[in-house]
This record gives sequence, structure tokens and C-alpha cells, in this order.
Amino acid sequence: MSQADEIRQELERRNKETRQKIKKQQDEKEFREYLDDLGIERIDAPKKEKKLTHSGRRSRK
Repeated sequence: MSQADEIRQELERRNKETRQKIKKQQDEKEFREYLDDLGIERIDAPKKEKKLTHSGRRSRK
């Protein structure tokens, strides 16, 4: 196998992995949006942190 073939195969493998990751991210985003539309909060979803004010206290938002 020539070096060019090895490089081509490696690039094809990386491209396939990248496409799979992008597809997974899109599926997860669509699922999150679907749950939001239904008004369902995911238990495993990261909590949104409240922003701190300049004095270090939590904002009242």
C-alpha cells in the first residue's frame, strides 16, 4: 500500500467519524428542542447557572 493510499484511508476514516459526531449532535439538539416544546425538563440536563452580580451576589433574575 502506498503512502497516498494510507493517507486517503485515514482521511476517509476521520471524515466518517466527523460526520457521525455531527449527526449525533444534530439528533441530540432536535431531541432537546422536542422536549422543550413539550415542556419536559431533562433530569440529566446541565443546570443553567445564575450569573453573579459585580458584588458577588446572585442576580435577582
